[in-house]
Amino acid sequence: MVEHGPKPPSGPEPSARERMSRLSAREIEVARLIAYGATNAEVAEALVVSERTVHTHIRRALGRTGARHRTHLAVMAVWAGLAPEERASGPREAG
Repeated sequence: MVEHGPKPPSGPEPSARERMSRLSAREIEVARLIAYGATNAEVAEALVVSERTVHTHIRRALGRTGARHRTHLAVMAVWAGLAPEERASGPREAG
């Protein structure tokens, strides 16, 4: 019989903090900015690099953490405490 879909984990999954610890300092900066909602262009501007370089950092971070897409990487950054949820949700309204 042919099995379809993802295989169930064979052991305990590493925590977000463990997964994020696999990243370089620059990849962590990129993940943090993505968690704050920055686009690739905004990340490139903030880090003074090209969008292509940002794309490369994201691709490597996805591979090192096992994240499936940039949103998953952003969520992992928040869970790992790299991007505080208060700031990740955007600016607060004055009231």
